[in-house]
Amino acid sequence: MFLKYINENTNGQEEYGYACGRIRELEKTLLTSEILNKLIESTDYESCLRMLTEIPLDEYLFEENQDIPIHYYLDNIMKKNLRVIEEISPYPFLPKLLKNKYDFYNLKVLLKAKLTFSKDEIPAFDIGNIPLERIKEAVFENKLQSVPMLVERLIKEAEEEYMKTDSLFILETMLSNGYFEMIFNELNNINNDFLTSYYKTEVDLLNIIIACRSKIRHIKKTNLLEYLIKNGRMHINKLSQIYENSIQSWPNYFQKPITKP
Repeated sequence: MFLKYINENTNGQEEYGYACGRIRELEKTLLTSEILNKLIESTDYESCLRMLTEIPLDEYLFEENQDIPIHYYLDNIMKKNLRVIEEISPYPFLPKLLKNKYDFYNLKVLLKAKLTFSKDEIPAFDIGNIPLERIKEAVFENKLQSVPMLVERLIKEAEEEYMKTDSLFILETMLSNGYFEMIFNELNNINNDFLTSYYKTEVDLLNIIIACRSKIRHIKKTNLLEYLIKNGRMHINKLSQIYENSIQSWPNYFQKPITKP
């Protein structure tokens, strides 16, 4: 599938073959479905952590120490994965594109913590394109000059909207829209069909989640269109057409291909 994206700037099939072999070797260190099911069935955090310490896989080196937050280990794993992508990808723009996700995740959890006056530890990750400290300064100290203009705009708009609505759901959807605005701005310059298709699919899946959450919250159909992201393959008007039906009936609709008219 990816073979057609090899171009004259790569080493052709040799480089592609190396990347495939590298990924297949890494697959041996993944958590299996059996282990994941056992983790899901764990009754508390302690037993779950104990199980992770007993897994004989180098990729997941956990310690049975409750003082070390779980996101510390996840941070190390994600950093390793990004290094692998940087090593094998023929496209220098790909790691940067993928790191955008962590910038917006950090922005989301930091804004939530600030606006709800949370005293809990914030599970943020210093693996994005924007250093974590800069995002913290922008959110908590209003040093907005240290972040890109799009992020600066989103911080201001999200805080203003939260003050009016007191809704974390609306805050999340605003940031999701901002994230994909940045992604598709970058994709316009990259011009890669596979990545465009990949992110359009992500938008479609997120729009379904937003619609479900809106339905559960009894948000009006007229307001739904304000929250949905407009860069997907599925036209948002098509999704709004089934909104007033029961959620249980939605799978029947999605069995049919959905394309923009």
